[in-house]
Amino acid sequence: MGILCGATPATLSEVARQAAESNSFEIARQNLTRRGLDLDEKTVVRLTQGLGALSLRLREAQLQVATESQGKPGPLSGRRVVASVDGGRLRTRQPRTRGRRRTKTRYRGFDAPWREPKVLTVYVIDDKGRKERHVRSLHDATLGDADAVFALLVGYLRLLGAHEAAHLVLTGDGARWIWDRVEELVRLVGIPKERFTAIVDYYHAVEHLRDVTDLLSGWSAKRRRRFLVHYKRVLRRGDVEEVIAAIDEMCVGRHASALATERDYFTRNADRMRYRKFEEQGLPLGSGAVESAVRQVVNQRLKSNGMFWLEPRAEHMLHLRALLRAGRWDELIQATLAHHCSVGTTGPS
Repeated sequence: MGILCGATPATLSEVARQAAESNSFEIARQNLTRRGLDLDEKTVVRLTQGLGALSLRLREAQLQVATESQGKPGPLSGRRVVASVDGGRLRTRQPRTRGRRRTKTRYRGFDAPWREPKVLTVYVIDDKGRKERHVRSLHDATLGDADAVFALLVGYLRLLGAHEAAHLVLTGDGARWIWDRVEELVRLVGIPKERFTAIVDYYHAVEHLRDVTDLLSGWSAKRRRRFLVHYKRVLRRGDVEEVIAAIDEMCVGRHASALATERDYFTRNADRMRYRKFEEQGLPLGSGAVESAVRQVVNQRLKSNGMFWLEPRAEHMLHLRALLRAGRWDELIQATLAHHCSVGTTGPS
């Protein structure tokens, strides 16, 4: 009958979907009650986490097979593919095991450190660099570190046949954790280097130009604006060396160290900032797709005032929310049901 986590597939799907789509589990419970499913909040949480755990097991099994295989054709074969990664922010809840005694409420309290969930997205573009709307994007997210999200990205790209893509593009901001792993990504995916391009988001690069002007405290507002307008054009042409030379000349005085940091940003990313060349090839200059995914997956569901997450619950919700926002919910339910019924499990207790 397909019973998973003590519920029918239809009930499990509806409960978890409402939990992933609503702003809280309580709102999800209220929406379910109006739909005729009168459940308490604990049951909503239990079923949602149960589906999340099952889905993560399925993901692990699929990506392990994809990583260990020689690579098979997939829906991305022959396509122009863009992959992007970025980080968000949420707060986790960590119980205190030391410190003051319990209060009158018998609770010891908890710490709520910020964590950076990593989000990835994969989509297809046409010859002019525009996103192909009829091909569904792929989103996923994890609380793991940079190695974890790149392992996910490699697995998905191999699973979907990106090693046979006509062109594979990796976009992102200038974070070192992204670009330090590019060569390993290309090797593990198995795509020839001539069919791979790495691009630093143009609009993030412009923000660094603005940071340069903010450090020039002796300049008038008009002079800063003129500098910014001119070097935005220079950067858009891909003449990064001219930008570097201009900043290098200003690396004197009390802001020299900060200006040198900005210069180094452009120096180490120069080959990923040939924007005119990228435009001529019909490649995207920005990483707006993954920034949108961060907003939809993380900010709109897992980040708000007074919201704290236990790490396992956050991991489950990140995955479910990512699939929901990518329009892959029904695909998730069908694949999860097929996989776990075939291996004879009823899911987490």
